[in-house]
Amino acid sequence: MTITDVSSLLPIITKSELPPVDKARATALALNYPSQWENFDGNIVATEMELKVEMKNCNGWVLAGIIDTLAERDGEYIMIEHKTRSGDVDNVGDGYYRRLAHDMQITMYHILLECNGYPVEQTIYDVVRKLTTLCRRIPAGKMGDENVKVGSRAEMCKLGSYHGMDLDGKDLAWLAAYMEKLAVDDTLEPLKESPKLYGLRMAVAIAERPEKYFKQYGQIRRSYEEVEHALAGLRQVCQQIDATDPTDLAVWPMNTAQCNSYGTACEFMDVCAGVQDINGDQYQDRKQRSCPKELSHSKLCSYHGCKRKYHYRYNMGKEHVRQRAPALEFGSVMHLYFAAYFDMKKNG
Repeated sequence: MTITDVSSLLPIITKSELPPVDKARATALALNYPSQWENFDGNIVATEMELKVEMKNCNGWVLAGIIDTLAERDGEYIMIEHKTRSGDVDNVGDGYYRRLAHDMQITMYHILLECNGYPVEQTIYDVVRKLTTLCRRIPAGKMGDENVKVGSRAEMCKLGSYHGMDLDGKDLAWLAAYMEKLAVDDTLEPLKESPKLYGLRMAVAIAERPEKYFKQYGQIRRSYEEVEHALAGLRQVCQQIDATDPTDLAVWPMNTAQCNSYGTACEFMDVCAGVQDINGDQYQDRKQRSCPKELSHSKLCSYHGCKRKYHYRYNMGKEHVRQRAPALEFGSVMHLYFAAYFDMKKNG
């Protein structure tokens, strides 16, 4: 796969609704991402693979999920799950990786794949670190130096590049306009990176230390006993939901410890606090509403986390009209890029 092929996928990012700096961050990661998989010798079977299976002796409940990427190597199936996170990705001993290793989502996906004829040998987590650095002021550098400082105005003026990456006509015109103003006003504020220049700097930084931004965490397996225990627990959840009156709010208790999990306020917190009405203008019918008897990992997490939230989201089928949190939007756009990349590998 050539750099031209990869560049054809960049509109997924550049045409998204991400803020300009986040687009630059995502593009810098996307340009370096293929190098992490160029030596992977498996064949891509499918991406965004939607699977379902009816659970036995479970009153019609269906297990459902979407597999990010499924590969095959030497007759064995490998599941690849894509994750983005803000923290370090190279410390496999931290709590993040320990949690991923026994995550129920992977167990549920192994069940789905096994029952649909794809027995999985292992799971690989494809973890990508989201950039959190900001645009910075561009140092002047010394125009008279034979070897100008990389990442300086001197480099831009003398070499037409920034951190060794070629600038285009718009960049050079922007620089020229600044230099003209600086010639008559030496108190002018130092030049600050545009989102594009920031993206160039980050692309170079990632290329120099890819291990800081990408991690493939594999050899994750599930035993027969683990799968059986998980199925027993899933059946119990389904039985509990069936036994709870979906019209009685009182039997769907709140868990206030989950109101601000992951640093983001629950979409139904104002309803629980009595500030908003679940049937008011702030809420709408969910755009992607699943079958009531369909159990996904997100549905399971919602039920375990806060039953009141589960009731509003899945019994009543409501969601807040506000936009999703920026971190979730960034992850979604990157996820689309990952799927497109592996689709390209699959087709060619």
